[in-house]
Amino acid sequence: MRHRRIAALAAVLAAAVLALACLHQLPTVSGSRRPLSPAVPAADQEAKSLLLPVDDYTLDTPQTTLILSAEDQLTAACMARLHLKWPQLTRHPSPFTPNRLRYGPIEPQVAARYGYHELPDPDLSRREQQSAERDAGLSPRQRAAAYGTPHRPGCRSQAHTRLLAQVPDVPWDLLNQITTTSYDLARQSPAVTTAGRRWSTCMRRRGFHYADPVTAADDPRWNTRFASRAEIATAQADVACKQLTGLVRTWWRTEAALQNEAIARHARQFRAIAAARNQYLTRARQVLASTSPADTGRPPFASQTRSSGHTDSELTES
Repeated sequence: MRHRRIAALAAVLAAAVLALACLHQLPTVSGSRRPLSPAVPAADQEAKSLLLPVDDYTLDTPQTTLILSAEDQLTAACMARLHLKWPQLTRHPSPFTPNRLRYGPIEPQVAARYGYHELPDPDLSRREQQSAERDAGLSPRQRAAAYGTPHRPGCRSQAHTRLLAQVPDVPWDLLNQITTTSYDLARQSPAVTTAGRRWSTCMRRRGFHYADPVTAADDPRWNTRFASRAEIATAQADVACKQLTGLVRTWWRTEAALQNEAIARHARQFRAIAAARNQYLTRARQVLASTSPADTGRPPFASQTRSSGHTDSELTES
């Protein structure tokens, strides 16, 4: 369902770790340029205020950018020891609003432009384009050293492993579980269902017949590339009725209470998750604060002292 998919976009640390683990894989090079996504309206105060307890244990966009930059620096240091260059990307993340669409559209300006569609991510589009352009400019030796081969991990994989070396294994999946469960339980709670009935009555008076915001967002008519006029009109009425009935604040308060209860029940696990998250970020900051490639750790390859005339067969692990 579209609404559940949007709600699940909360950036939990487990997902971020898994995503970063894929960075060492050999990319597909393409010379085509993808158009950047358009800028989205700035989040309003209500959207910014929808913070949930689990957010304190996850990685937001600036923190993920910090980690990616640290991996880039470690990769560049590894490549330099092999007398190869690795162009580092410049990353400037936009302000992060973690739960902006968790309860569907709540801002009139967002409903008017996107209906129930997910918001474009200009920063992600820019990063993808920059990465594609960098990879397209790599020589075969650079690509083999950076991304490895089926039998030997490259500098990207080594960088990721080095960053996580001191981070303990903790139950990251608990974050995903609680994020999903709290949303569903809050939706089914008496307070939210009562507010939902008021919302449905408000919508019906405007000519739209939906039991709750989730059924409106999941209308199969919205499975299109861009929002139609009908979708936008429905989303605008949805936002207006949420504001009139106070549905979003009721839903958010109910879900926040459920998450606090879950965190208290799993206090030991969440302390471990918080410590691991902080270690991950601390290590990334240490890497970025280093002043020379020698500060970033032991060379991952045995042949780093040789001259620049390496062959691919010399890129073996120590």
